[in-house]
Amino acid sequence: MKSIIIILSFTLALSSSLPTAIFHGLGDACIYPGMHHLTKEIGKQTGAHAECIEIGEIGTETSWFWNFEKQARTACDKLLNNTNFNNTRFNVMGLS
Repeated sequence: MKSIIIILSFTLALSSSLPTAIFHGLGDACIYPGMHHLTKEIGKQTGAHAECIEIGEIGTETSWFWNFEKQARTACDKLLNNTNFNNTRFNVMGLS
C-alpha cells in the first residue's frame, strides 16, 4: 500500500497528457521488476506513454563512474532518438 501512495503522489505532480521519461537511481535498471511496475503505473495514472530510459548498458559498462556531462549527453541523445519524446514536451521523473 505504501508504494501505491508514493506513486500517486508522484503522478499528481506530472502533467497527465504528456509522456513521461523515467530515470532510475544507482543500482537499479529499467529491466528490474520494480522499475517496470513503476513505469507501467505512471503511464496508467497519467494516461500517457511512460518509459524508463536506460543510460548505462546492463552487464557491461556502468554509468556509476561516468561524469555528469557524459550521463546528461547520453540521456539527451536517447531522448532525441526516441519518437515518444523527440518532438514534444514531456515529463521527467528521476529516482534516487
